[in-house]
Amino acid sequence: MAGVSNAAAGESVVVVGGGVGGLSAACHLADAGLDVTVVEKNEQLGGRASRLSRDGFRFDMGPSWYLMPDVFERFFGHFDREPGDYYGSSSTRTARACATGSTWT
Repeated sequence: MAGVSNAAAGESVVVVGGGVGGLSAACHLADAGLDVTVVEKNEQLGGRASRLSRDGFRFDMGPSWYLMPDVFERFFGHFDREPGDYYGSSSTRTARACATGSTWT
């Protein structure tokens, strides 16, 4: 993470808020070697990107892979991961096709 020196590695830090920004910051800080604790006031993480489940249906309540695929790809890529590892390859292909207007088989 830019701005985090090697001298900070092993230090403890608290991230207040488990929304997208807080979780992203926590991941980058941990990647830089800091011991990270995330505190969140709500019962679940995600902030405005949380999910509502009712009667067997799930609703994304904020930013999602489908709306911001480039942001998710950049985040996962920083950690040498693929969004498809977490969202399923069919979901990611569908999202990319919707976002770019392209087709896939």
